[in-house]
Amino acid sequence: MTFIVIVIENFLSSVTRLLPRVSGAILLFFTAFLVGTSDAVTNPDYALYMNSYEYKWTNFESGYTFLCSIGRSLGLNYAAFRMIIAMISMAILIWGVLRITNNLSFVAFFYAISLFTIDAIQVRNSLMLSIVVLAFSFLNVRNWQHYLTTGILIFLASTIHSLALAFFIPLLLSIIKLKVQRVIGLAMVVFSLIMMIIGNIFQAQLVGGLQFILNIFGSRSDAGKNVAAVYTNSGGGIVLFAAFLVAIISVILVLYLSLDVESNVKMERLTQIVIPMVLLGLVAVMMMEISSDYVRLLRNTSIFVFIYFAAFLGDGQQLPLWLNKRGIFFSSCLVIVAAFTFYLQNYAVYPAATDALPYTIQLRVNNE
Repeated sequence: MTFIVIVIENFLSSVTRLLPRVSGAILLFFTAFLVGTSDAVTNPDYALYMNSYEYKWTNFESGYTFLCSIGRSLGLNYAAFRMIIAMISMAILIWGVLRITNNLSFVAFFYAISLFTIDAIQVRNSLMLSIVVLAFSFLNVRNWQHYLTTGILIFLASTIHSLALAFFIPLLLSIIKLKVQRVIGLAMVVFSLIMMIIGNIFQAQLVGGLQFILNIFGSRSDAGKNVAAVYTNSGGGIVLFAAFLVAIISVILVLYLSLDVESNVKMERLTQIVIPMVLLGLVAVMMMEISSDYVRLLRNTSIFVFIYFAAFLGDGQQLPLWLNKRGIFFSSCLVIVAAFTFYLQNYAVYPAATDALPYTIQLRVNNE
């Protein structure tokens, strides 16, 4: 119940702009506390992480393995190590967001209702994403030193979770001028719509063709099976539709708002970062036709959408947007993005997270 109360308070802080940094920090650190206090009975991945830590396995990336070795050398058990990592992750995320916008409560609210409950299970992803957010915050000043810093941090994040390597793509695309990015973005929207229509009409043929190709050339032994699983399981079509809705709403809204930022140097720079991010999310949806695991990439790009709108709606001259129909409309669209992101992660793609959900937010307590 505490989690729900703090989430509601953050929503009110976002609307009223009262103590946004304090409210956001309280919520994010509380989510870290919930991650640290989970257990092997209610958290699907807890036992795997705990065994890896205690038995000195090297089944995860080198950076995470190194952190584990430090924890063991300090005499920490896994529960203490997990709590510290969770707190460090949130501290890095808060630092990164505040380098971009003071409207922290807005970001914390949307993070809590969309990404948090799955990040509480996939803790490496949480730490990786926090480092990536910090990395891109350095691009508010566009020079080679800051690009180098961003690149180094993304590489470090990849040693926690290899998915971070995908963020080198937005880093490179952020160099492109904003007008060119808009053209690329519109072309990607049209292309993705065509691909979704073709995929729906010629579903069986595409599945068969992709399976045939992947079984011959694919580097993943289960890639062919994953294609069939995404399309043919009971929720396959719904999963792809929900993922596409998240991506397409994000792309269209960011492209639309990009028309209003050219007189604001800070927002223009941020837009040049976020457009490549949402396009990466759109690519992730297309990749979900090969493996549903690519939904992780879509989830990670979503936080940049929340940060972008926090800056646009909560900083400077854009503050009045909260007080008119335009601001309410944008925020309502983000609620849709958050809701479908939550659905994809906690029900559609990772059903094991469904049972963990009430324990993660402490609506139910494990008595075993």
